[in-house]
This record gives sequence, C-alpha cells and structure tokens, in this order.
Amino acid sequence: MSIWKSSLPVLFLILLGSCHRDAYHYLKKRKYVECELVGITAWKSDSYPRYEQFRDQTDQEQLKKYLFSKNVILKTYSYWALIEKSAHGYLQLFDRALQETSKISQKCGCRGETTSIASSAYFNFWYSQMVEEGDSLVFSAPQKLYRLDSMIFHHSIQDQELLEVVKMNGLYKGK
Repeated sequence: MSIWKSSLPVLFLILLGSCHRDAYHYLKKRKYVECELVGITAWKSDSYPRYEQFRDQTDQEQLKKYLFSKNVILKTYSYWALIEKSAHGYLQLFDRALQETSKISQKCGCRGETTSIASSAYFNFWYSQMVEEGDSLVFSAPQKLYRLDSMIFHHSIQDQELLEVVKMNGLYKGK
C-alpha cells in the first residue's frame, strides 16, 4: 500500500478539524448573529454558511461546552445547533436558553434587533422547520414546535416576545 493511500484518512481528519476551527473562529469574532437570509432583498448572509459548517462539524459534547462560553454569539450559535440536532434533549436545552439573561444583536431579514438567546434559538428552529408543501409552508416537526410552545407558555421566566409569537403560531392553546 502506498504511503498516500494510508495517509488519506489522517489527512481527511486534519482537514475536517481545520474547517471546524475556521467556522468556530469566524463565528467567535462576529459582533452579531445572522439568520440565513438578511437584508430587504433577503440575500444569503455571510455568517449562515459558516454556522451550518460549525453545526455539522462540531459534536454535541463540544457544542455543550460552548454553552458556557463568555462569547454570547458563539453561545447563541451553539444553542441553535444543539436544538436543531437534538431529537430528545432539546426541551432541556431550551429551558436553559430561557434562563440566559444575556442579550444579543441579531440580523434577520430586513430587521436588526437586540433579543434574548432563547428568542433567537426559537426563531432559528422555527425557520429551519418550515418546508414547502404545494403552495404553502408547513412545519416539518410540528410536535417538537408544539412542545417548545408549551414550555414557553408555562415557564416561570416569561419572555414576552416569545409569548406573542407562540400565540400567533396557534399550535398550542395555553393560557
């Protein structure tokens, strides 16, 4: 076996780790969170492809460590990734996000705003679950969204922005 063939797996792992580090460092330096589409004409943001790379190439244990970061932008992107990736633990993650007191700057669509980490994580999850079905948009995971809405309604920490959105969704008929 040639040295090149035996070195390919190692080279692949080095490149994969380097891509993760590049996305990590890029996101860590950002001053605000960007959704997939920004601006009045809804163009693809510069940060979102890096976020997708970060999400796809960072394992869950490392993402959980980033939740303790002092960098609120990295922390927010980590919540996004964990809630999207998690099949079962997303409610505990979202509960933790609701308890975060840090505010972040966020650009989504044509809006730039200061918001909570929980609000940002919820909206990212909400948009990531929208799929086209014929001429309309539907949720690909309505049960997961229903559970998040229920948690927002019944949580001891009331995020008014999230409560209004949940009422508009109409999936959960709480309070």
